[in-house]
Amino acid sequence: EITVLRPYKALHMVNVSDCTVRINPPVLGAVHITSCHRVSLHMKSHQLRLHDSTNLSCYASVSSGPILEDCNNILFYCDPNDKENQVRDAKDFNWLKNGVHSPNYSVVQLESVSMTHSNGGNVSHQHVPTRNLKITTSMGSDTENNDRIDHSNVASESEEEDDEDEL
Repeated sequence: EITVLRPYKALHMVNVSDCTVRINPPVLGAVHITSCHRVSLHMKSHQLRLHDSTNLSCYASVSSGPILEDCNNILFYCDPNDKENQVRDAKDFNWLKNGVHSPNYSVVQLESVSMTHSNGGNVSHQHVPTRNLKITTSMGSDTENNDRIDHSNVASESEEEDDEDEL
């Protein structure tokens, strides 16, 4: 499990697999997810952008519709009482047919949560070591500090700078 506990203006996750990611407090801007697979994501932000990702379970609350590109088997879980959540207004850039829902994602009301993806794949997420997790963020404070969180099974070739965090 990966937990992000600092406030950020934006957050970018790359190459995260087989884990649960919890982001709290809410991200003020966008959360970008790229090349992530079999991840359970718990977060709140202004915007959620998903690229080249599969088998995601997104317990997300967003103030603008999520954007998907080159993704499949994405599940958005939402609270039917959360009228501000725009997760129901997701846009799939690979599915531009008007009036026909994209087969690449589903929105599931929390009362009817199933523990399998639509293709029958199990969505229970056990702790599995992740490889090449990179989260690039901008701090949500008065200063424009940048953090880079890099977690991998490969030793770093250089020392991290003082203003960077490492998982």
